[in-house]
Amino acid sequence: MPGQPECPAAQTNSLDVNKKWDRLKRYPTQSEATDKENVLNTYNVSMKYEDRKIGSEGRTIKVDASSIAGAIGKATREFVKSLDRKQRFDANKGLRIEAVRVTTDKGE
Repeated sequence: MPGQPECPAAQTNSLDVNKKWDRLKRYPTQSEATDKENVLNTYNVSMKYEDRKIGSEGRTIKVDASSIAGAIGKATREFVKSLDRKQRFDANKGLRIEAVRVTTDKGE
């Protein structure tokens, strides 16, 4: 009715909804937050292990990733896929990993 005050429960519900809405507006969505962090860097990841026949063996892999941890993960997966069973066993005993970010002369 127009002359009667509104129900107190209805007022608190509308305030709660407004607070939730303000909280939602304040924080960026996940896609907005990751847009700023999606810059890919190039890393040179070198991996070496001791082979039972040849001795020290390894290679350097060039990888694009957003972080050094991601670069090491990508390079490790690629490196292990290229090994056979005995080489994988040897590499499992001791794999040395070195990762360096490649810089360009564009003013990084």
